[in-house]
Amino acid sequence: MKLHITLILIASLFATNAAIAQPADMKGMEGMKGMEGMEGMKGMKGADQKKMNHQTTAIVKAVDVKKGTVLLAHEAIASLNWPAMTMEFWVENPAMFSKLIVGNKVMVEFMQQGNKSVIVVVQ
Repeated sequence: MKLHITLILIASLFATNAAIAQPADMKGMEGMKGMEGMEGMKGMKGADQKKMNHQTTAIVKAVDVKKGTVLLAHEAIASLNWPAMTMEFWVENPAMFSKLIVGNKVMVEFMQQGNKSVIVVVQ
């Protein structure tokens, strides 16, 4: 009986530890609101995804020149099957920050580089 209770307590500790550890793995993902259920680039091969540029219109929410990123609330992106959401984009050329003013509406063209969305054109 004591062995049974001990095993239950150990299993409970492991389950609790896993539940606590999971949110810690999501640090830095605050800028990815709206991505739940996103299927992204379904049916495209990895090389095709990297070569293709995508466009969207967005509102600039925050700029981090030091980090080289911008937080955009963008419209749906049909070429990626992404819903409208707020997310972080990397900026390829620092000169583009002059067009990325908080509160402004911009059109951006970007490409996927691994798990990063990198802006290559700002209008």
